[in-house]
Amino acid sequence: MHHLIATDGNGSFGSAEYPLLQTLWDSTSLGTLKECPMKYFYQVICGLQSNKPKDPLVFGTAFHRAMQIYHYRIAEGLSHDVSLNEALAAGIEAYVDNDGNLYQAVKKERGFYALCRAIVWHLDHFNDLGFKPDPAKTVLLANGKPAAELTFRFHFHTDEEGIEFSLGGHFDHLVEYLNRFYVKDYKTTASLGPQFFDNFNPDNQMTLYTIGGNVVLGKPIAGVIIDGIQTAVHFNRFQRGFVTKSKENLEEWIEDTKLWIETAKTYARLGHYPMNDKSCDKYGGCPFRDVCRTPPSLRDNIIRDHFHVRIWDPSIDREENPA
Repeated sequence: MHHLIATDGNGSFGSAEYPLLQTLWDSTSLGTLKECPMKYFYQVICGLQSNKPKDPLVFGTAFHRAMQIYHYRIAEGLSHDVSLNEALAAGIEAYVDNDGNLYQAVKKERGFYALCRAIVWHLDHFNDLGFKPDPAKTVLLANGKPAAELTFRFHFHTDEEGIEFSLGGHFDHLVEYLNRFYVKDYKTTASLGPQFFDNFNPDNQMTLYTIGGNVVLGKPIAGVIIDGIQTAVHFNRFQRGFVTKSKENLEEWIEDTKLWIETAKTYARLGHYPMNDKSCDKYGGCPFRDVCRTPPSLRDNIIRDHFHVRIWDPSIDREENPA
């Protein structure tokens, strides 16, 4: 395997016996392992990120930041219009490239104007242009802060060797809707319709969010509300969908996850993460496809020229009190 190992200082790796074994898992790292062990090695353990522009990632990060600020400002008692203006400013500030400059999107549907329009239209749409609040009401925590971009983690499993594993992540939003509690998640997409929501059931992220929501609130979570945001060059569409899980579904996922973690332990012990070559073309093509098609002795050159290190560490809390 490639010699670059970036687990030092990463709080999600904590096993002295197995330095490559992740002990705090989130939906991203677990999902990447399921997709392809070699991709997991490069992306999560080594922290490699492609130098190519990532329109959906930059757009999504900025949109989520705007939503976080909006919910905080509403919780502080500000009006819809004032909160929306501050959210828009925060989204613009977060729409930057690796050098901190305003991001230049490859596709216009993920460009600067599309971002501003998506933020404003989304908040106006679900708040009835500011005259009627969103029926999905933000949950307020014991400290009075809104449950937006909320970090969670909990002990999940102790294996036969006594190694402790935890699950965690970050909720976009916790809400109460029709007297039931939900995790709410924002998803931007190029196409929106019934099939879009079918993609999230079953889904690794939505199942973990449901389990995590139960732990955080200490009361049953009905499921996940997905706010779908279609982004196009000249318009946006919005649709809300629901993902629910039975107790049996959740228990099955928990048992499966224990086996996936045991598989990760085997890879860590061997120091070898096999390639799943049936996943190379998924999601528009794996960013490590050129690396994997290159002879192992030459892969370092490809990595140096086309990737940089950006550690994915679910142990780092999201900002709790945005300025």
